[in-house]
Amino acid sequence: MSLFDMSYYAMIIALLLLSCVFFALPLPKGKGMATYSFSLKLLSLSYAFLGTFCIIKHHIPIDIIGLPFFVNATMQAHLLGNSHLNMINPKAVSIKRVVILLTPAIGLIAIDLCLVYLYGYHKITEYSDLYQHIFSAEKPDIFVREILLIYYLCICIHYISCFYLETKRAKNRIDEFTSEAHYKGLRYIQASFAMVIAVVICSLCQTFCDNEEWCSISNFAILTSYVFLGLFYVQYPKSYYLLQESGINAEEDDDEKEFGKAKIDEQAIWIQWKNKIINEELYTQAGLTIVQLAQCLCTNRTALSTAINQYEDINFNAFINNLRINKAKELMAKQPDLTLTDICLEVGYTDPANFSRHFKNITGCTPLMWRKTQK
Repeated sequence: MSLFDMSYYAMIIALLLLSCVFFALPLPKGKGMATYSFSLKLLSLSYAFLGTFCIIKHHIPIDIIGLPFFVNATMQAHLLGNSHLNMINPKAVSIKRVVILLTPAIGLIAIDLCLVYLYGYHKITEYSDLYQHIFSAEKPDIFVREILLIYYLCICIHYISCFYLETKRAKNRIDEFTSEAHYKGLRYIQASFAMVIAVVICSLCQTFCDNEEWCSISNFAILTSYVFLGLFYVQYPKSYYLLQESGINAEEDDDEKEFGKAKIDEQAIWIQWKNKIINEELYTQAGLTIVQLAQCLCTNRTALSTAINQYEDINFNAFINNLRINKAKELMAKQPDLTLTDICLEVGYTDPANFSRHFKNITGCTPLMWRKTQK
C-alpha cells in the first residue's frame, strides 16, 4: 500500500468516526448549550460529507479543478463557517442568508452539468489548460469551473471577514456585560477557526498539486487539521458555558431599550448612580455583571450601560476595573501590611493573575513595582 493510499484511508476512517462521535456526543445541560449543540451537528455533517467525498475521490480520478471538488469545498466552507459564526453569534446564522450565499454555487453547478451533458466533460490535467481554454467554445464547462473557483475563494474570504467582525463584536459585548471577562472560550473558537483556515489552504494546495507525494503530505495535513479541530470541539463545552456567562449572547428586550433612553437624559442621574457605586463599593463584588449592578441601582442594564458609555466614555468592564485598581492603590498606600492576594480579593478579583494584568494595563506597572515606588 502506497503512502498516498494510506493517507486517504486514514482520512476517511478518522472523518467518519469523528462525525459519529460529534453527532452522538452527550452535552451538559445549561444556558447556551443548544447553540453549541447546533454547531456540533453542523460540524458532524461537515465531517460526514468530506469523508464520503474522500471515498468517491479515491475511486474516481478527478482533474485539477473538477466539479466534485467544488461541491465538497463549497459545502465545507458553508458548514464550517456557519458552525463557528453560530458559536459567537447565533443571529449571524440564518437559513435565508445561507440560501442567498449558496444560490450562485447551485446555479453555476447546474449550468456546468448542462454544459457537460451538451459538450461532454473536459478534464484539466495541466495548469496551462486553465488559461488556454478560458473562452473556448469547445470546452465551456472549464470556464464555468473557473468561475466556481473564484466563487469559492470569495466565500472563504467572506467567512473569514465575518468571523473577524463577529469576534470583535463579541469582545465588546463581553466587556459591556461583566467585570471579569472570560476570553478563554472565545480564544478556543479562534483557535478552532484557525484550523479551518489551515484546512482550506491544504485543500487548495492539494487541488493544484499533480505530484502524488505532495498530495499525500496534503492529505496528512488536512487530516491533522480536522483532528485538532475535532479535539477543540470535544473539550469545549465547559469553556463555552463560561463564555455564555460572560454575556456573549446577552440581549435586552424592547422595554429595556426604551427605559434606557428615557433614564440618561440628565447627567445628574448618572452622578447619583456613580456616587452610590463608589460610596457603597458595589464594584468590589466578585464576578460583578452589569445586570447585578443595575439591580442595585434600581435600573436596567441598558440604561446603565448607555450612561457609562455616554458620561465616562468607556465600557462597563473598563469602568469597574478602573475603580478596583484605584481602590487597590489606596489600600497599598494606607495598609502596607496587606498582601497582594488580600488586596486582590478585597477589591473584587478572584484571580491574582487577572488582578496583576488589569493593574499593569491601567497603571503601566505591576502591583509589586507600584508598591515599591510608594516606599
